[in-house]
Amino acid sequence: MLLVNAPSWILPWVSIRLLFTAILRASGYLLAKLPGYALDEIAAIALNFSRIDILRKARKRRKITRLLPSRVVRPFLAPWRDQVILPLENLRDLVLRRTDSAPTSVITEPINDDADLADSESKPKSLRVLIRPLPILLISLTLISLIAGRNRLGNISGGTLLNMPTGATELMRIYSDSWHAVALGTNTPALPILPLLSFLSLITLGNVSLLITIIFLFGPVLAAATFFAFLRDRDLSKGNSAIGALLYGLNPLMVTSVSSGRIGTLLFIFLLPLCALVAKQVHTPENLSWRRIAFLSGLFALLVSLSPPFFLIGVGSMIFFILNSKWRSSIFYQRIQKFGIITFTTIAALAPWSTNALVHPSKWLMESGISNDVGQPWQVLIGNPGGVGSPPVFILGIVALVGLIALRSTHAVLLGALTLMSTGFAAILMAIAIHANGDSLHARVWPGASLALANFFGIFALTTMLNGLVYRLQNSNFGYRHMSTAILSTVAIYSTVALSLWWVFPGAESPTRAGNLQIIPPFVAAATAGEERSRTLILQSQQSDLGTSVSYALLRERDLYFGEMDLMYKEDPIISKIVSEIVDGAGEYPSEQLANYGVRYIFLNEPVDKEVARKIDGVGGLVRLSATKDGVLWKIAGNAARVKFISDDDEPVVLPSNRISANFKIPKAGEILLAERFSSGWRLLVEGQFVKPERTEDGLTKFKVETPGDALLIHDGTLQRAGISLQLLTIGLIIFFALPRGRKRSQLSDVELAR
Repeated sequence: MLLVNAPSWILPWVSIRLLFTAILRASGYLLAKLPGYALDEIAAIALNFSRIDILRKARKRRKITRLLPSRVVRPFLAPWRDQVILPLENLRDLVLRRTDSAPTSVITEPINDDADLADSESKPKSLRVLIRPLPILLISLTLISLIAGRNRLGNISGGTLLNMPTGATELMRIYSDSWHAVALGTNTPALPILPLLSFLSLITLGNVSLLITIIFLFGPVLAAATFFAFLRDRDLSKGNSAIGALLYGLNPLMVTSVSSGRIGTLLFIFLLPLCALVAKQVHTPENLSWRRIAFLSGLFALLVSLSPPFFLIGVGSMIFFILNSKWRSSIFYQRIQKFGIITFTTIAALAPWSTNALVHPSKWLMESGISNDVGQPWQVLIGNPGGVGSPPVFILGIVALVGLIALRSTHAVLLGALTLMSTGFAAILMAIAIHANGDSLHARVWPGASLALANFFGIFALTTMLNGLVYRLQNSNFGYRHMSTAILSTVAIYSTVALSLWWVFPGAESPTRAGNLQIIPPFVAAATAGEERSRTLILQSQQSDLGTSVSYALLRERDLYFGEMDLMYKEDPIISKIVSEIVDGAGEYPSEQLANYGVRYIFLNEPVDKEVARKIDGVGGLVRLSATKDGVLWKIAGNAARVKFISDDDEPVVLPSNRISANFKIPKAGEILLAERFSSGWRLLVEGQFVKPERTEDGLTKFKVETPGDALLIHDGTLQRAGISLQLLTIGLIIFFALPRGRKRSQLSDVELAR
């Protein structure tokens, strides 16, 4: 009727709306696991548009016999607003399993209107809200966080946190690219935290830097709020829940994570209570439905994407629960089956990074960002991970003490054991040294996830023991319970007050602060962003008891963005040898060797060691360009282009290049030298024919071409595309199976059908 009576000028618009809404309804029915209704929707709209001849005849006949104007059918076309809001409300009701029911009321005692009126007038409503435990807690933590974060108002970086790109699309580009132009180039998959941050930046309209600033400013507040919700769900009082939330939101791990730029640990800390809130009975998967297993798989993948070491903790816990069941019983096999599904689903949901981590197991121990020093393993006993931005060791945490006391509590003995186990695992991680990101030196593992679990279990145990503690103390003789309560209360008050004061005053001068962390001088970045696409060698001299040491980094066009440090290989031996020769003022043509690697500039960052600068001045082929307070800059003579054409009888020719790909014309037969690490994924297409890449003696990539013509250089990321496809497919299946099944119309009440 609508298509027959609609005016001709809005008929295309009406047709598009009908088609679009039918597709949306069909998709909703598929998510609700009602394929029959989805087919009905598609069949109905297909039937309407397949008989255009009938529609044309009906409109022609209606035009002859029409008595009313066409606009009278406009009320039959639902407004766009209703078409958007109603499916969202139905989806909400489906997920939450809400149904309309008649309101019921139970009167337990006579109502005294005068007493209620006197109560309501005695205190203003706003005052009654503000004096509740949760508002007091959140307001106090917000003030402390804002004062302590006064140097983090803006685009923040520093510590382990690199500069954020301008928008979410740049983060997604870093994640999806098969080749990354960092150092000598790499095809290592990026960490899955990048697409997660891109998705979360929808809150800030794609502004990733603003999202990071909000997380670092209000991280303690968010952590306290989520932990308060978790404790209230466990039927603990508001007062005890507020105490637990304060200790969870303000502890040495939280302060260290904020001060040192540990974005993954911060997100892990305040998402952990929410995940625990919905992940009930995870230790008995045999009692859980497959829908619940799919939901738990998604939660596990989410937490592992934030802190990869949590994968080891989770898999170890699953193995323990499997072995804890009777050997070869039905429960034993059910746990193997369901825990196996959770594990393999998580690996698939984090591909292609997870598949690369299976080949390089040390990646399960790395979090995102620059690898910084951490404290000694014994520091986990005071809940302090140590390292850059951590509070001094005399500010004690209470987690290990709570775990020991909880072992003697009948209500919290299991939580106490879990606290001590998590603390012990954190100490083991801190004792392990692995190759840091982009560095040949070893660095100890950051124990963020395990210490966060220790805080979670320990403070949960504390609030559980606080329930009814006053009554138990009043009705028992003086003894162990009284002394442990006094000691624990003293340490908790001292730790909270001392940590707050330290964080507000000296702790505010942390490495993570507002302002871009810029290493390459702007004019050098502009000079290397041309068609030549050359690199800059950054040198950093450091003084120690053993003398002067120099570290280096290879950068192109700009400083590294967040997530790119995790892609770098450990230091290349050949580059390390060349750098040593340059710093020592020795070696045979080191500048010419650097030019082969596409290095155009050398920048000695401040603080400048005059002896090192003098030795570099003596190296042939280097010309000093400037010396400022930021550092000293040299230019390398010779051809330092990223892509060069080499023939037997001519000088090397610079070929234009983009950041990864290149499009140029080959003058004659010869070799194309690409100053990128060798990878079998490089493809050179010359006049429609692919040329196979070869490895040079320096580990770079070259192509031998026999004929001149137009050429296209690309990197084929088949494995990268396959991994991302597997990831998207797995996430889609997790969402599909985790959503509840919809109800058929025969199962709906008359009230629901009338909506």
